[in-house]
Amino acid sequence: MIRVHVDSGGLHARLTSLAARLEDLRPAMEQVGEYLAEAAKRRFRDSKAPDGSRWAPNSPVTLLLHAARYQGSFSKRDGRPTKRGAARMAAKKPLIGESKSLSTQIHYRAESRQVTVFSLMEYAATQQFGAKKGAFGRTRRGAPIPWGDIPARPFLGFADADRPVIERALIEHLTGRYDQLQRIKDVAPTGNTGPGATNGSGNSTGSGTAWSWPPTPPGGTPTIRPTAGAAAAGSGPGPGRSAGK
Repeated sequence: MIRVHVDSGGLHARLTSLAARLEDLRPAMEQVGEYLAEAAKRRFRDSKAPDGSRWAPNSPVTLLLHAARYQGSFSKRDGRPTKRGAARMAAKKPLIGESKSLSTQIHYRAESRQVTVFSLMEYAATQQFGAKKGAFGRTRRGAPIPWGDIPARPFLGFADADRPVIERALIEHLTGRYDQLQRIKDVAPTGNTGPGATNGSGNSTGSGTAWSWPPTPPGGTPTIRPTAGAAAAGSGPGPGRSAGK
């Protein structure tokens, strides 16, 4: 008689560990969120959308208003831009204002099954999707809001180059290879900081614009949307706010 004894203790332990990791993907989602938030910030530096297309340039009016904030930008004799003023206008990148709030305050919220990357700036949706002149009504003096067309300049979204990073984060989480998972964190070193940012705590993102991964339902297309309570984000800048055309 031949007897075969199978000790499944090790296999059972591995399967139990795998089941636990599948139940809570938060560690991987943390890494994915940190990476995607930094990717969104880099788009302001490069002036490019997630698909690689270039953003629309600043309008001449925006460039003139930007230069007018600094002394010496225009000649006192004829009002034309000086060399210094022309250099300031040439260096002005779209969506990067004096405070740099929109370009630097990109946050993420990691949960057990998804990660949401978002901006809390109330005008984020207007810059993400664009807006037509007068789309949000008029001021008390009758001026249109916004005062001109604002082209869409997407900064939240998913690029093809992001897919391998996300897949690697999930695989390394499921296999317990945290040493390699740490390498993904090194790609985006600044982390999840700033007002309203959360680190898996489940706090509301508040008003702003958000992008979530993975898509719902599975296999669908990720969508970008104003977050709950973000009427101001969807309605664009109000009177006195700069729209940054």
